[in-house]
Amino acid sequence: MSRSAALRSRVGCLPAEVDSFVGRRRELDEVRRLFSHSPMVTIVGPGGVGKTRLALRAAAGLARSFRDGVWLAELAKLQDPALVTQAVADAFGVVDEWTTLTDRSLVHSVSDRHLLLVLDNCEHLLEETARLADALLRGAPELRILATSREPLGIAGETIMPLTPLVVPHPSKSKSAETLPSYEAVQLFLDRAVAASPDFELTDDNGVYVAQICRQLDGIPLAIELAAVRIRALAPKELADRLSDRFQVLTGGSRVGPLRHRTLRRCIDWSYEQCSPAEQLLWNRLAVFAGTFDLEAVESICAFDGLEHKQILELVATLVDKSVVSLEARHAGTHYKLLESLREYGMEKLVESGEASPMRRRHADWYHRFVARFEAGFMTARQAELADGLDAELPNVRETLDFSLGEGQDPVAAVRTINAMYFYWLSRGLVSEARYWLRRGLAGELSQASRDRVVGLHYSVGLAGLQGDLDGAREAAEAARVQIRQLEAPAVEAFGATIEAILAMFEGDPQRALAQLPKAIEGHRLSGDLHRELEMLVAYEFALALTGDGPGSAAAHERVLELTRPRGESWFQAYSLWAAGLAAWRREDNERAGRLLEESLRLRRLMQDSMGSVWSLVGLTLVLGATGESEKAAVLLGATRSLTTAAGIPASVFPGLAEAVTDCASTLIRNLGDAAFDKAIDQGRQLDVLEAVTFALDDASPRQKTSQPAPSVLTKREWEVASLVGRGLTNKEIAAKLVISQRTAEGHVENILTKLSYTSRTQIAVWVADQQQDGTARPS
Repeated sequence: MSRSAALRSRVGCLPAEVDSFVGRRRELDEVRRLFSHSPMVTIVGPGGVGKTRLALRAAAGLARSFRDGVWLAELAKLQDPALVTQAVADAFGVVDEWTTLTDRSLVHSVSDRHLLLVLDNCEHLLEETARLADALLRGAPELRILATSREPLGIAGETIMPLTPLVVPHPSKSKSAETLPSYEAVQLFLDRAVAASPDFELTDDNGVYVAQICRQLDGIPLAIELAAVRIRALAPKELADRLSDRFQVLTGGSRVGPLRHRTLRRCIDWSYEQCSPAEQLLWNRLAVFAGTFDLEAVESICAFDGLEHKQILELVATLVDKSVVSLEARHAGTHYKLLESLREYGMEKLVESGEASPMRRRHADWYHRFVARFEAGFMTARQAELADGLDAELPNVRETLDFSLGEGQDPVAAVRTINAMYFYWLSRGLVSEARYWLRRGLAGELSQASRDRVVGLHYSVGLAGLQGDLDGAREAAEAARVQIRQLEAPAVEAFGATIEAILAMFEGDPQRALAQLPKAIEGHRLSGDLHRELEMLVAYEFALALTGDGPGSAAAHERVLELTRPRGESWFQAYSLWAAGLAAWRREDNERAGRLLEESLRLRRLMQDSMGSVWSLVGLTLVLGATGESEKAAVLLGATRSLTTAAGIPASVFPGLAEAVTDCASTLIRNLGDAAFDKAIDQGRQLDVLEAVTFALDDASPRQKTSQPAPSVLTKREWEVASLVGRGLTNKEIAAKLVISQRTAEGHVENILTKLSYTSRTQIAVWVADQQQDGTARPS
């Protein structure tokens, strides 16, 4: 999905909870209270204490308070500090195709947003995360940040909230089965124990040992969960005895470290020791994966010296049963994951064994091949499926590139992989990241791999041009001209013409590009390079459309379809259909233009190409404006204005279309009148890319209401609160106005949202305005 500044949705991107959330009510209330006077709250505590779970539950509870949603950036998977900004941009779902992604451009993209950003696991990237958080807080007044870390970020506006372990029973207190569940640690133990062994029951007899276990583990949630799963094999007394033997709390580990840190380490030690040698070996080797992984990758990477291929499935299953490995259902299939604390532990063991470097190389070799398979299958009907698979494996690919360009010293493989992902980078809008990896890769020695370097430089020209960096594009083009001389015919002429054509297009000279594109197309055809042949055919079709050569553009379109449709390919088809639609619109064949643009939208939706979708929506707006469908055109105009402005798209990206869009807007105002036009524009501005595409294709009213809630659904006090929300007052200001506590005001707002089935204060304000305009009776 594209990323520049168009937020993916209005509700955010929090994951669903897969098991129950236990306790922490006081801490949840404290997070809410701290946000009433602080723009940033950092939950600080040791590994395994439950920082992430608390942050996600707190964020979910706060979601309705943020007009533009709640967004999660998981930093644990990230190792390279240079990619922190990209990771947060990914979390926001913003596109960066058109401006170089920097802290400043990211801040600009969310500067007027009212949202909550969750930064999870910051400690290993503290400096970069702190710098970005500081920039976001200073540049986006309505943005709030909830962070988790083992230490504070140390920036202005940050409020620290230490997270302590769960409450455990005191040794002198009663241990009855009736009273013990009131302790959060016991409640968590019971919840997880019953999940592991449904027949388990807390009794007065075993309650003594359950309480002892929770105390021995210092109430640390991860430790309790690891111990509770052992109820399958051990009675509570046996479990408590084993913990007593294993965990001599004041011995081992760092003597200056927090006691709970040593306890958690001991608990993981104990869990590790309960595994068979084969399970331990697999645990160690799984630590090489970043993020999630699937069974095929585990079998290929981990099955050697001590582990056979046929063992892997059973070993993974037993590690899942022992709560070492967790299951993650993904669109691309079942994936697995090591909790971060357990991954760090496994990596330590891997280093101790001397296997770390060989395992990283095996991991890198596998993911280089994985990406090569993506490239090989890209021109098939599996295109979208393969892109989904790459979504799931992107953290591992990043780990591979970092290793190959560093310790692995294999820049040839790295550049080949970066190049192979080019159309993925574009479809997902990861332009800044692609340029980052190319800069690193092309700085290395590629020896005889001159063609890989030329392809990388060719992509560098295009990526820089997309971001409006003409100096960068020209620099890459000059470097490419030098390298192209080392190629053999016909690749020399093909790439030479390709570089000149791309540069001409971004320099606003389509006629100069048209002089080069036929040579580029023919050269790539003779070389058997279908990807680049299609890339240049689409560029040729677009340039012909811009210059008004309808027949030439139509012929190029037909050639693209000849090459793509038999293969079931979608990405190039979508771009070609877009260009064909614009060509049809220019010659006033609006019926055909509309069909072509709608077909391109369907294919782009299939490929999750949101920025490409915006291009097609702009074309469809022009068509609808020309055919008198003024209201729908105005809604789409509002959507494309919002999405392209937020994305920072320079006018040069749509050569010749900027004036047409302005003329279209003037026509719509004349047809609709100022009030109706403004209303439609406002409707469009509320749509994200997917909603705008759905509206364009299905002709459904955006966010259409089935009925207006009657004011009588609210109490008199709730109506007063709603009216003050409509005037723009905050909860604090409402509390002062009505002489009630801020918490009471918050409760009223929550009740209003629930009764009206709304998700934001803006919706309340609009509803109040509608009631006042209609003169509807108020609650008495």
